[in-house]
Amino acid sequence: KSLEKQLEYFLASKGKFLFAQLDDLSEKILDLLFDFYPDDLHDLVGEMRQSQIIIQSLEILTTAEEEVESLMQLIQENIEIQEQEMGAVHIRQTEPESFYYDLLRLSSNDSFLDRINFKKLDSNIEYHSEKEIFDKLGQKFVSAEFRDDIDRESMKEEDLIAFDDIKGVIHTHTTYSDGLQSIKDMALASYELGYEYLVVTDHSKSAFYANGMQPERVVQQWEEIDALNHSGSPVKIYKGIESDILSDGSLDYNSDVLKGFDLVIASVHSNLKMDKEKATKRLITAIENPYTRILGHPSGRLLLSRKGYPIDYKKLIDACAANGVVIELNANPQRLDIDYQWIEYIMKKNVSISVNPDAHSVKGIHDIKYGVLAARKGGLLKDFCLNIKTKQEFDHWLSEK
Repeated sequence: KSLEKQLEYFLASKGKFLFAQLDDLSEKILDLLFDFYPDDLHDLVGEMRQSQIIIQSLEILTTAEEEVESLMQLIQENIEIQEQEMGAVHIRQTEPESFYYDLLRLSSNDSFLDRINFKKLDSNIEYHSEKEIFDKLGQKFVSAEFRDDIDRESMKEEDLIAFDDIKGVIHTHTTYSDGLQSIKDMALASYELGYEYLVVTDHSKSAFYANGMQPERVVQQWEEIDALNHSGSPVKIYKGIESDILSDGSLDYNSDVLKGFDLVIASVHSNLKMDKEKATKRLITAIENPYTRILGHPSGRLLLSRKGYPIDYKKLIDACAANGVVIELNANPQRLDIDYQWIEYIMKKNVSISVNPDAHSVKGIHDIKYGVLAARKGGLLKDFCLNIKTKQEFDHWLSEK
């Protein structure tokens, strides 16, 4: 039965892409069009411009008069692109005087267009920006990522989390478990990207599939972190762990080991076939553990390849509220877990979210971008994000529990 469900999920995912898979490609296509047609207007529309986490179509609006077939050929000849990805590329052409009208129309859901009375607009008038159209309609400007089915009337965009707000890199793996780079390399990369601190959270001992750390390796890692901090690491390095949540909900080390960490992220990685009651109970037991500070990727989902296990999200979030536990929004493009649709409820319960890259390499730190995009879509306010804290504020938060 579960194999049948997996197959159904696989077939339903065919022809779909993660936003991150098409992100670089979309930029390359736009750059190419601007290079060849510098006097024309070009921009993304549709799902990519709305920063949807799952993409079926990479749509580009252009005023270039060249035949669509020729433009597609231009892309194929100048950009390394797989056939499957090429199948997702769609070019829409328009006249220069209609560009911004069409840009807005093709980057918004119907329900959003109804809310701003878009149909009242005269389509024969030339507009010179989307903002001009919003002004004409007597509406405040809303960027494309928020033009969906959710009414965000009360939302102030300036209060939302933005990429530059993130001060610390939380949830990273090094060569101590299944990461590709050393602690020193991860610290240096974090510094070069403008971050103030790095929390190293390698896998715990039960994660044998990921070279999980036995207690003696943990002590070895702590000594290295102390040495790096004392020798003037450009960022503060914290001793963390991504502790497996075992089948009964307990964490992976005894309290003597757990109390030595600055930060414990508790995550499920094994025995994923659970019903809703068992999954919820297992996670809540881990949340209630006094050493748990962050609940990692709560549903265990891998977008387009594995559905998450079923959970009673409200009970889970309520338990985090009762125990002062932060919920991770895992920024790995395959996870983006917890789903952004729960952010409103999380904030309502006064629970914080940590936007974490789950980086297994220096390159993986860049995934914070995708977590921030998902967090913004869910309306995450700066005040509810853990890692916008400065190093001093983060130290204070660590000392609170």
